[in-house]
Amino acid sequence: MADQTWHGFHLPLGYGWIDWHVPHFLQGEAAWVEFLAEQRARYPNIEAELAGTIRSLNRIWILRLRDGYELTPEYEEHPARGR
Repeated sequence: MADQTWHGFHLPLGYGWIDWHVPHFLQGEAAWVEFLAEQRARYPNIEAELAGTIRSLNRIWILRLRDGYELTPEYEEHPARGR
């Protein structure tokens, strides 16, 4: 994740506001809405399969891209462990 984007994610991640076990897509900017519509057309079950796909992962890492192209680990989740 780009450094300038991190400010919008550090609080939800740090305070556990993201429920990795009941995921869903949020609406956003027009480009995102268009991209999501294309994905839904290609993969009609994308939302129904999202939770199972995330649970199949051993780990989710979010890395922050800082100045100088340095990647630093900022967050780690273990969705396969369950709640």
